[in-house]
Amino acid sequence: MTKRTFSAKGARATECLGLIHTDVCGPMSIQARGGYEYFITFTDDYSRFGYVYLMRHKSDAFDMFKAFKAEVENQLEKHIKILRSDRGGEYLSGEFQQYLIDNGIVSQFSAPDQQPTIPRRSGRVRTQPERYIGLGESVENLPDDDDPYTYKEAMEDVDSRHWQKAMQSEIESMFDNKVWSLVDLPKGIKPIGCKWVYKRKRGMDGKVETFKARLVAKGYTQKEGIDYEETFSPVAMLKSIRILLSIAASLDLEIWQMDVKTAFLNGSLDESIYMMQPEGFIENKWIRIKDKLVFLILYVDDILLIGNDVGVLTSVKEWLAKQFDMKDLGEASFILGIQVIRDRKNRTIALSQASYIDKILSRFSMQDSKKGMLPFRHGIKLSKEQVPKNEHEEQFMSRVPYASTVGSLMYAMLCTRPDICFAVGIVSRFQSKPGPDHWTAVKHIFKYLKRTRDNMLVYSGGDSVPVGYTDSDFQSDSDSRKSTSGAVFTIGGGGAVIWRSIKQSCIADSTMEAEYVAACEAAKEAVWLRQFLIDLEVVPSANKQITIYCDNSGAVANSKEPRSHKRGKHIERKYHLLREIVQRGDVTITKIAVSRKSSGSLHKNSTSEEFRWASREYGLERYDTFAIAQVGDC
Repeated sequence: MTKRTFSAKGARATECLGLIHTDVCGPMSIQARGGYEYFITFTDDYSRFGYVYLMRHKSDAFDMFKAFKAEVENQLEKHIKILRSDRGGEYLSGEFQQYLIDNGIVSQFSAPDQQPTIPRRSGRVRTQPERYIGLGESVENLPDDDDPYTYKEAMEDVDSRHWQKAMQSEIESMFDNKVWSLVDLPKGIKPIGCKWVYKRKRGMDGKVETFKARLVAKGYTQKEGIDYEETFSPVAMLKSIRILLSIAASLDLEIWQMDVKTAFLNGSLDESIYMMQPEGFIENKWIRIKDKLVFLILYVDDILLIGNDVGVLTSVKEWLAKQFDMKDLGEASFILGIQVIRDRKNRTIALSQASYIDKILSRFSMQDSKKGMLPFRHGIKLSKEQVPKNEHEEQFMSRVPYASTVGSLMYAMLCTRPDICFAVGIVSRFQSKPGPDHWTAVKHIFKYLKRTRDNMLVYSGGDSVPVGYTDSDFQSDSDSRKSTSGAVFTIGGGGAVIWRSIKQSCIADSTMEAEYVAACEAAKEAVWLRQFLIDLEVVPSANKQITIYCDNSGAVANSKEPRSHKRGKHIERKYHLLREIVQRGDVTITKIAVSRKSSGSLHKNSTSEEFRWASREYGLERYDTFAIAQVGDC
């Protein structure tokens, strides 16, 4: 049960200095020059004019108020009548309260819910829902880059004309797809709400290409089994997309891109839902017409068409356009925030996330940071014991968007950046209670990305033979003493198509055991990769064994046959699946010299030289280097 809404009316000041709102903010995460860590604000209720004073300590609030009082009363020739604050200790001291009494100033504290307040720019109080961007009549041409949150904001936005067109297009799509019908609400049925969601879709250069408006139902008010049965919508895996792009580079296939307008309106519902947008999906599939082939990759509403015949691709595209409301985007250039750069002459495809990296650097205020050489500093150990040690650190970490930051880094890692796989895996272990040391490690990843924002994952034309590399460290986790497994797979000697860095589920008591467990996990990934290539029917060597290179002789020997040894007799049975995979001919484990190509440099706490070498080996190249190579071959 909720309270009745209060009246919007409330006591307001009728003259300047009739009522002053005040609040203290701090300590700030970065100390200003002069040792200032706090600031105090004073806002006049009548004029909305505000003052801000910097403070070294919270106890300086009394002195700042006296300075503020002397200044405004002298300038306005009026006297402060009421000072309204929260119940912070800085306002409750006997000295402060006595000073207010001596000067005839009424002290008021936190307002009840029904009393209107002025937002005091503090992290502990409620704020107005509207976003103020300071647009006046003389500066009406200044753009607001943020997407609107409400219909009102969209109509007041500088791009309101585009939002109106987008909403009209959404409504027309719903009518065309017969999404709803207007009926009387049955007795006992409570309809769920809906809202508009607005999004500017930008191109590879960051400029707005389209304006999207989606009318969505508030589905969180539904009950599973009554209002719906399905709880997910499948999409293409990122590694599947990378594999097909690698094959497209090798075979010089066409790559076209399409966009499904209102993709979720093409499904059907068995249940009767009131004010509910239907969900639907089209399974990933490929079409073969004799010796001509077309691969169709679907990620929600983004489609990639890959094929070897322009005529067949055109036919498929026309058929899709007849079945659904489609938008033809031409040759693939930008998908899922990834820029696709292609050199048909040299049969190379490069994937870049420079725009996305710039976006997250700006989002988390790291665009002006220094540049780092490594995503994870060599020799650094992180543990759960590095939690905030005092109140100052706890307050600091409470303002840090740790989980959101790690999630943003993880998307870059999953798409095109295997070089930060190990570092992101480490910092993601401390999301429940991160400390300043963990946050420093996260910022170090940002510094590395700033230096390497132009690095791209390059796939070159080769023989399309898949090869794997596996490695493991030893008891690197300071809390559990567990090791970290790493694996990388390439096709035709080009860029990496699959990579992973994950903490092992068991505690290895020898390097052989750690490497054996890592090889088992890599072999399971290889089984999927081999079957995927076989199903595609375009890679001649797909039926052959996939070679996985490992730099530990003991692990290689144990993968082929059981060996009685005190260091290996206790290994859990599930990891001996590796032997079965090897025996049935899916993979073969081969010894590789430590000095040669291995996944270890990317999935261990490596030195700068080792790391740079491994990054180049797995297809990560700078944009300028890639561009120079293209020009040189012309």
